[in-house]
Amino acid sequence: VMMQTADGGISGEKAVYEPKKGKVTVYGFKQPVEITKEDKILHAREVEAYLDKKNDLKSAIATGEVEVVTPKGSAWGDRGVYNSQENKVELFENVRLEQDGNFITGAYAVTDLETSVSRITGDESTNGRIRGTFYKKRK
Repeated sequence: VMMQTADGGISGEKAVYEPKKGKVTVYGFKQPVEITKEDKILHAREVEAYLDKKNDLKSAIATGEVEVVTPKGSAWGDRGVYNSQENKVELFENVRLEQDGNFITGAYAVTDLETSVSRITGDESTNGRIRGTFYKKRK
């Protein structure tokens, strides 16, 4: 299944379209669902995509092994919410950010798709702390 939008597309293995709600639920079984926007990609096992009257993507709720790939790095979480007006993806639960082999883990992150910059925080269980591993650049 492939749905083209004004600035990208959504693909998956199965889709259920509810025109009165402006909603498309896309499922990935063997391959993840993929939302593309320019050079950014969101992967997940299931995506509820909400469309405007022109059938352009307004927002999406992604669940199951969510991954956001930008030119500067990748981010993962158990759930994600995409907002096209703000051009941001929020990731929840078991969040991991990676860039050049370095990574940070936490409970919540926001990735700005315009700048490819992410912000990560912890939660109550970690007293708001995050963890990271950074490697020295090799020459």
